[in-house]
Amino acid sequence: MAAEDDNLAKELDDKVALQHGGVQRTNSSPLSIPGTSPSDLPGTKPPQNTPVFWNIGSKPPPEEGERRRHRRSGGGKGEAGEAGGMGGTSLEQRERVAQLASDPRVINAIQNKLKGLVNKSSGYIESLPPEVQARITALKKIQEGRNKVHDQYLKELRELEMKYEALSQPFYDQRAEIVNGKREPTTEELGDEQLPPAVSGVSLVKGVPEFWLSTMKNLDLLADTITEKDEEVLKLLTDIRCVTLEGGKGFCLEFYFDENPFFTNNVIKKTYHMSSEDDDVLERAEGTKIDWKPGKNLTVKLLKKKQRGKGSKHTRTVTKEEPCDSFFNFFYPPEVPDDDAELDDDEHEALQDMMEADYDIGFTLKSKVIPEAIDWFTGEAILSDDDEDEGEDEDEDEDDDDDDD
Repeated sequence: MAAEDDNLAKELDDKVALQHGGVQRTNSSPLSIPGTSPSDLPGTKPPQNTPVFWNIGSKPPPEEGERRRHRRSGGGKGEAGEAGGMGGTSLEQRERVAQLASDPRVINAIQNKLKGLVNKSSGYIESLPPEVQARITALKKIQEGRNKVHDQYLKELRELEMKYEALSQPFYDQRAEIVNGKREPTTEELGDEQLPPAVSGVSLVKGVPEFWLSTMKNLDLLADTITEKDEEVLKLLTDIRCVTLEGGKGFCLEFYFDENPFFTNNVIKKTYHMSSEDDDVLERAEGTKIDWKPGKNLTVKLLKKKQRGKGSKHTRTVTKEEPCDSFFNFFYPPEVPDDDAELDDDEHEALQDMMEADYDIGFTLKSKVIPEAIDWFTGEAILSDDDEDEGEDEDEDEDDDDDDD
């Protein structure tokens, strides 16, 4: 059977070489494509400098897919293409190729051959003089030493982050107590300010109303996700915390709520799991299941439609749910399919965009909202953020001017 599969694969390979002029059988590999490397082939590991989120399935990046479609279509040089197009082959040859390409045995045989090309040397290093190969071996050893130092740096960095996260926690506790009216500020906390006497000895306002809602609305990225309906429940948000996962492999955002008319959860969580090999690679995100009260789900809208039964004049009203915009969609992150899931380029790109947008919100909450909440609440952080953006714009303009020179 293996021999038969090889013969079928060889026949298809030869037919494709005949039609496209760019696929040749060589002595170095069963199937080689000039101008490509094993990393160009489907199912291979993406390069190390690919975007943070490029560990979804095993498809190549969309732009690479575009290039392949361009090559397959004859390079955009006419309907039939040039020498690499289909115009120079007979109808019988094209039909035979189509027949072979749909044969599962042929597909399996070619896939096995392609897998054999992954991480296979091009032969360039082996062709170098022995003394140069020896130097390359030495450089690899040097790189291994540097990698160990970098691994130690990442380890100590995570430990340092967790240490100062723990040291910051008492300040977050004090903030929560005052925001939620559990206590009044101390003389030390007030500094030169004086707390005005409460009317009749009792404060008419508890804590700082709508603290977290106002804080989040001062960040455009978050404000764009908050609807009027969301505001009703976000006014009852009492605290947001961030907990680093064990080993520094991600973080968990915790949202604490007072009792409210929308859901029964007291705490809703969103967790980001990062790769154990590289802290910059997001593996997946998970959200707490929200226990919505009947008819209170803010992530869907109810639509009533009239339906008429078959062969009947009577109609009935049917209620259907449709997704709608809401901040609470944040707790329903995009699902990453299994590695063997089939996604076309457009689906792959859309999934990557959704994951990037979701992570941007999570990271903003972690790095800006939680540690600098009062500055965002008062608006001071907005001015600081705008100044930084202006500085970056000026730097970019200077770089553009240098390029023009």
